[in-house]
Amino acid sequence: MEGGKGYFGVIIAAGPIIIVRARGVARGDPRTMDSFRAEAYGFLAGICLLHILTHAHPASISNSIHTDSASLLSRLTRATADYVPTGFWLKPDSDVIMQLVEEIKPFNNLQ
Repeated sequence: MEGGKGYFGVIIAAGPIIIVRARGVARGDPRTMDSFRAEAYGFLAGICLLHILTHAHPASISNSIHTDSASLLSRLTRATADYVPTGFWLKPDSDVIMQLVEEIKPFNNLQ
């Protein structure tokens, strides 16, 4: 976190073979920017890249996606629950979480 800007990095690999490395700036209000939003933004960027890479052959990819962010997995689990409290969506990073929920639907195993 620097000057209200968050930065992220993404690696997409198949076993030990790195297919894509990417990095970028997490957009959002600098007053509410935090490391969680940057992590979520990076995960969203990775999922979008994965969609692009697998568009031609969607059945040929593994069904599991991994992240080391326990807090992100927790938020995504809560966001996809049968009941989500209204206050959950009032957090400053809910826009990224809502988009992630939509983007991960084709992948049935998130870890």
